[in-house]
Amino acid sequence: MQNVYKNKGKPTHCDDHRGILLADTCSKGLTSIIKESIDLACAAHIPRSQYGAVAKRGADYASMVVRLFISFATASKKSIFVLFLDLVKAFDKAIREIVFGFGPMPPEDPAAAFEALGVSRPAAAWIASYLQTHGPVLLGWGVNEKAVEMAQALHAGAWFAVGADGDPVASATGGRQGCKLGATTFNSHYSVALSLLHHVCEEKGISLRLRVPDAAFWADPDPANESAVPTLDATFVDDEAIVLVADTPKQLDVLIEIFDNLHLELKWKPGKSECLLKCRGPGAAAHLHRRRQSDGQLAIRVPRRDDVWLSVVQEYKHLGYFVCVMGNGDTFANTRHRVSSALAAYAPLACKTFGSDLLSVQHRLAFLRSALFAGHTLVPTGRDLKAMSGCYMRGLRRIASVPRFSPENSTTDRQIRDTLQQPSLDCLLARARLAFAARVCRDRPAELLALLHLRAGCDSSRLPWVTQLASDVDVLLNFLAISQWPSLFAGPAVLARQNVAAL
Repeated sequence: MQNVYKNKGKPTHCDDHRGILLADTCSKGLTSIIKESIDLACAAHIPRSQYGAVAKRGADYASMVVRLFISFATASKKSIFVLFLDLVKAFDKAIREIVFGFGPMPPEDPAAAFEALGVSRPAAAWIASYLQTHGPVLLGWGVNEKAVEMAQALHAGAWFAVGADGDPVASATGGRQGCKLGATTFNSHYSVALSLLHHVCEEKGISLRLRVPDAAFWADPDPANESAVPTLDATFVDDEAIVLVADTPKQLDVLIEIFDNLHLELKWKPGKSECLLKCRGPGAAAHLHRRRQSDGQLAIRVPRRDDVWLSVVQEYKHLGYFVCVMGNGDTFANTRHRVSSALAAYAPLACKTFGSDLLSVQHRLAFLRSALFAGHTLVPTGRDLKAMSGCYMRGLRRIASVPRFSPENSTTDRQIRDTLQQPSLDCLLARARLAFAARVCRDRPAELLALLHLRAGCDSSRLPWVTQLASDVDVLLNFLAISQWPSLFAGPAVLARQNVAAL
């Protein structure tokens, strides 16, 4: 096992490093076969809100769910509470027996066996009772019994060594980071906590129930449609975001009890688990004032934890992008972060990569466009486009060998793009949004469809991202000069069917 610094926190702290398993290459073939037998059942049974390491559930879906929640609360002038959770050693603390079972030699006293793993007595008793009632997760999902036994055997008696000369250390809990089954093991274990959380919150009326459209998300609402899903959160592997469209964090107590029972420990320190809180309506100012500390900062007392407070922040970096509930959103915070990161990465590569004749122009252009990752989930303002376009054009000018500040050069940005036959930045973002809409039509993620289908405000207007998509389709229709075309919002579905290669 090799230690890898997470590039956040302090390099001298063990908690800010991640252990990556360097497994024998020959064993990966067997692990891949076992994984194929497990993946189909996992994709079918893992909660709909759980993204990451699951087919057709990428990070942009999870990020988009959180953003649409915030857009809906802003447009409908509702209070919103967004809780971001950070788990302590998430992969290392997963109880494998919940996923695979005990194997061919179960202990006489399962609760005592769990206590020996470091699980608290109440949690050990709860897990033993859960297994007795429901059995291992994978068997309950209908995974082939032999595949489950082989996966359990791979983890039973597992050990690792730090460095080439380190002493063997037994690994009794958790998946193995770097192992093909690591994410599957954690997701399956975590799904129990999320399923219980969803069930309890729905019973208490905490979840927001949204209607899932039978047709496309841009279609008009159907009053006869009774298909609704409880929408509460979006999880990407161990990055959990729980959203409550209300002004009180009343699900905190429920969440802590469930996570404690499953040996999932939360980091409550500032910078780890934090929340966004925006109160609107009568009494909003008084509500915030009650939560303000003596130093002027907002904080929420964590139930069942002595002297532990949850920090209320103005913005939070979630899945690589800043999320904010203040004002009209978070677009420029993201733009500032993206431009700063892009320029820091661009500087050492300006001459060696973008200005090098050893690479083809097409390779250099593709490398430049890769910096647009997940920009399609945002609704950029003119200020955002101006800042990002400056960074984009710097790369194009370097590829064309036409610097901006040369005294003998007066070539405009439009002329540079025409020479390289490259579109503008807003055109690239529009194309990415259309491609994303096509994926949503294909995959039909329930929570995302329900949120995209929402109308908010007194005029029942569409959410900003859907309005932006309609504008993109309108521009495309004018560009293609199609005389006969369905309604404005029907565009992405037709594009998904007829122009996949172009998208």
